[in-house]
Amino acid sequence: MKKHLLKLSLMACTILMHGFASAQINGGKKILIVTTNSDRDLKYNSGGWGCYFPEVVDFYSKVSKYGFTHDDIDVVSLEGGEIPLFEDPFQLPISADDEQKLRNKVKNTLKPSQVDASKYNVIYYAGGISCLVDYPTSDNVAAIAKSIYENGGIVAAVCDGISGLIPIKLSNGKPLVDGIKLTTNDYTEHHGIDVTEELKNKGALPDKSKGVIVDKKVVTGKNVRPVQVATEILKLLNIQFPTSVNDVNVAPHANVYPNPANDVLHINFAGDEQLSGYTISNLNGQILQQANTTQKSIDVSFMQPGSYIIQINTSAGTHSQMITVQH
Repeated sequence: MKKHLLKLSLMACTILMHGFASAQINGGKKILIVTTNSDRDLKYNSGGWGCYFPEVVDFYSKVSKYGFTHDDIDVVSLEGGEIPLFEDPFQLPISADDEQKLRNKVKNTLKPSQVDASKYNVIYYAGGISCLVDYPTSDNVAAIAKSIYENGGIVAAVCDGISGLIPIKLSNGKPLVDGIKLTTNDYTEHHGIDVTEELKNKGALPDKSKGVIVDKKVVTGKNVRPVQVATEILKLLNIQFPTSVNDVNVAPHANVYPNPANDVLHINFAGDEQLSGYTISNLNGQILQQANTTQKSIDVSFMQPGSYIIQINTSAGTHSQMITVQH
């Protein structure tokens, strides 16, 4: 019991320090998400596509839990303004307030000319097949990525978003991807451009067998892996995870919402994880609720307002995070 209390207390301290620690590590810098302005399919020129929104939402859901606030994350597109979205009901749920703020950002994306690259230490290219229309020739955004990378920042991309790496050229004249190992999809050649060959022609070392690859400060992920890409970015930024305290396996697709909660707390998963139980403790380690259950809704209406730690047990491991109850 004492060991359990010590772990929870240490976990609480770690979580409480996330905002401070990440602010110190990031030097107050921000994350820039890149999106497409197109709603077309490059090969067939059919409409109805756009930015694959889950690769924005799920990425945001992950980094926002570890010190990055809404104001720390900006969205840029090649032309600026409102972008077309291809949505998916399986994207990770976020609070209604966060979702509205995020939707406001994608309705008012920055133009490349409005971006000061010195304010960012991460640039992340979200995917969707429409990005194959404009990413490979996006020289203005490529210039931003080059500045961020040469200032010690991280360049990341997921799924078809790796096509955004094609035009990035460093100050020495070499392509960013020259000699860099990265993921690539199996099917991009069917959408009017063979991204794998384009990257290989610039010296990249594509590996279709890996889900996520980190090489120097380039992070790439294939086939809808924004959470895993975000996790590797956080590691490169030396942001500590609360799971390092009690040595548990994180269930990366777990999401607890709304947070803050009023009456009911919900648990959801984007992957195949199955809930097997949960524990809610106060910051002193006292267990207030505990159940072995598959029920994904938790009554918190009787709990006093304040901060707590919820530990979720799943088929994939254990997920722990801080929650707030307010009435």
